[in-house]
Amino acid sequence: MKILSIQGSPRKNKNTSALLSEYLRGAQQNADVYNETVYLQPMDIKPCTGCDACKTTLDTCIIEDEMLPLYDKVKTADVLVFATPIYWWHMSAQLKTFLDRMYALDFETGFPGKRFVLLMTYGGEDPNTGAQILEKSMQEIMEYLQMQIACIYGVCTGTTPMKDNPKALDKAYELGKQLSL
Repeated sequence: MKILSIQGSPRKNKNTSALLSEYLRGAQQNADVYNETVYLQPMDIKPCTGCDACKTTLDTCIIEDEMLPLYDKVKTADVLVFATPIYWWHMSAQLKTFLDRMYALDFETGFPGKRFVLLMTYGGEDPNTGAQILEKSMQEIMEYLQMQIACIYGVCTGTTPMKDNPKALDKAYELGKQLSL
């Protein structure tokens, strides 16, 4: 099983990274699992311009930036893992830009049968409407793409950072182990 995890937090080695790392540690308990993590923050990925060239005249995006090599990684992955903090009731700008640029891929052949995981960290309290809004959005997108949702897990880190939350880390690890079943 090939996992492509997309780390959408602009803050390296913080809450979202800790959650993603523990989830992947659990997933990699199966010897047949290969993971590649892409950290979006330092990458030059420009926003989609809505030109529609990818759907009308080309079979790829015309924007020449660091998104281009990621298309093949998305195509060959069996599982896509999105890890993001909740900022302003939704995913990070880095992850949203990546998601928007996935528009260039073939929806009919590129996604059906793949599995999807959404990992979220957020401040505030539980229940968190930002996490709920993102969860609902991703459910609709995955339904449209005919992808199976394998896991959606959000953790409130407002008062307790992930690294100091063994209960949440243990749950992330166990959820990761279930991915490879």
